[in-house]
Amino acid sequence: MNKYQVILPSSDTPALLRAIFALEISSHADQTALRIEPIKGAAKIQRVLQNAMSLQGLDDPASIFSRCAERLAAVPCFRVVRPAGKNCLDELVDAIIALDR
Repeated sequence: MNKYQVILPSSDTPALLRAIFALEISSHADQTALRIEPIKGAAKIQRVLQNAMSLQGLDDPASIFSRCAERLAAVPCFRVVRPAGKNCLDELVDAIIALDR
């Protein structure tokens, strides 16, 4: 196995989007642990739209908003805040697995 190339199983069937995680670094020096909070309602749509991509001339803001709102209705969204300067990858993986149960 090449450490720079990993062959993963593939399929023509699209995978369902089961959750969205918005990653942030805490600006509070006193935060020492990973924090995961649900994002709901308009805040969820706003957060996803900040990262939505569109093709100029093909997508208009109203259609992007409509598609996001429609698809996000059934998808949980979480804000993940980690302490600055701390690697929380193992903690994050454990938290995601726990949320998926």
